[in-house]
Amino acid sequence: MDTFGRKFVAVYFRAGIGFLSAIFLLFGKLFLSIESFAIGTVLFGALWPIKSGVTKYYISECSPDKIRGLFTQGLVSVTGLLYICAGFLLLPQFLGSDERWHFTLYIAIGIIGIFIFGAYFIPESPKFLWFQGKKFEAIKAVKAFHGKNVDISKCLKANIVENFLYPI
Repeated sequence: MDTFGRKFVAVYFRAGIGFLSAIFLLFGKLFLSIESFAIGTVLFGALWPIKSGVTKYYISECSPDKIRGLFTQGLVSVTGLLYICAGFLLLPQFLGSDERWHFTLYIAIGIIGIFIFGAYFIPESPKFLWFQGKKFEAIKAVKAFHGKNVDISKCLKANIVENFLYPI
């Protein structure tokens, strides 16, 4: 996470593992391969620490102080609502049958594509950029997340103090 960046791990690495998981699960269905299905399931399980840890860390690190809790908790709440919707989608009347469950993987691959496309427009964490020595990019990222009229020195000072208290 500290080598490649929070955005890379939270978005691109996570999306890559999710895509591989979906592909292995599809191969398991198409070729009736329990081994492929098992690998896909293990990869899908490997996403949990990234989703529950790194993604929240990235969002909380980039969010303005005033709304940091709202954004971080909002991620948890939206994720919970998506799980409820997925639960309804996987009922036997919809896609939860032996013949149709694999269609959810196509939906997942579509969501991964949207996820990657949207992430292209979101900058890396200002804190990560600052401590990588990319000062100009860090200032641009702070302005992107906090607004054009933000006090840059105050935000960067808070990051430096935070890093002193909780080093990367």
